[in-house]
This record gives sequence, structure tokens and C-alpha cells, in this order.
Amino acid sequence: MDIEIQAHGFAVTDALRAHVTKRIGAALTPFKRHVRRVVARLADENGPRGGYDKTCRIGVSVGGAPDVFAADTRPDLYAAIDFAADRLAAALARRLDRRRNLRRHSAPRDAQPGARAPQHDEDAHSTTS
Repeated sequence: MDIEIQAHGFAVTDALRAHVTKRIGAALTPFKRHVRRVVARLADENGPRGGYDKTCRIGVSVGGAPDVFAADTRPDLYAAIDFAADRLAAALARRLDRRRNLRRHSAPRDAQPGARAPQHDEDAHSTTS
């Protein structure tokens, strides 16, 4: 799975890149056949002043459904990545489950596997004398 990483306000280190790839990859493994593109945007809003300002925003393009997004802000960027990845996995599971349920309920009854075809037995309504 190819993950595009964008950083605003700092440079992405090898350790940070490895953490993003590992955490998002693990979160999306159950859904990898649905995932088309992943973009992780990392930001440090306050720079060296510190504070509750490290943000991770993740967007996933899914075939046949609207994109799924998750974000988190923490004092530690690694923690923000972890929480955003967990939120993304939960949101993606809900989206795909909703799509699966819509497909299941919108399919015509006779097109569903195991559905019985309507029977038209004209002899059942005729009377014999």
C-alpha cells in the first residue's frame, strides 16, 4: 500500500515516515482491497512553541464510495498518528459496512442468490369438473 505523506512546518524524518507507514498500513490491512489512495497530512501548528498542536489528517480514496477522512491533534505527533489511524479504520469499516448493507437491501429479490423464482402454475387455479 502506497501512502503519500505531506508535512507542513517541518521535515519528515525516516523514523516518522516508518511510523506513518506502519500504523496506517496496519489499520488499513483489513480493507486493502478497497483502498485506492492514502494521503497523510502532518502539521505542527505552533512550531517550536509547543502545545497541543501536532495534527495528523488522513484521507483514503475507496473505489465506489466517497473518500473517508480521519484526523487527530495531540501534543505528540506519533500519538496523533496512532489515534488518527485508529479512527480511520473505524470510519472505513462503517463506510464499507453501510455500502454492503445498501447493496444487499437494494438488490431485486429474484436477483439475490438463493431466492426462489416466482411460480406461475396456471393449473393450480383451474377447476376440474
